[in-house]
Amino acid sequence: MYSPAVRLTAHPNLAFSCPALSRAVDAVIIRCLRQLLVVAKSVLILLLLLVLLLLLLLLLLLLLLLLPAMDIALEVIRL
Repeated sequence: MYSPAVRLTAHPNLAFSCPALSRAVDAVIIRCLRQLLVVAKSVLILLLLLVLLLLLLLLLLLLLLLLPAMDIALEVIRL
């Protein structure tokens, strides 16, 4: 799983004296970032579903508000 191209602790301020420990810390940081990405995706999907639900409720409310006007229009057409 470790890629030499990805070295988060290669910076001199973050480097460890033991390369194995440095790679282990890199692996933990990468694993945490991946989990954070999964959580962020889940939250984004939930927010999109919430927005869609709110839009659906707004459409339903608009339909309920227009029903009396539609009844009046139908009665005018019948006359």
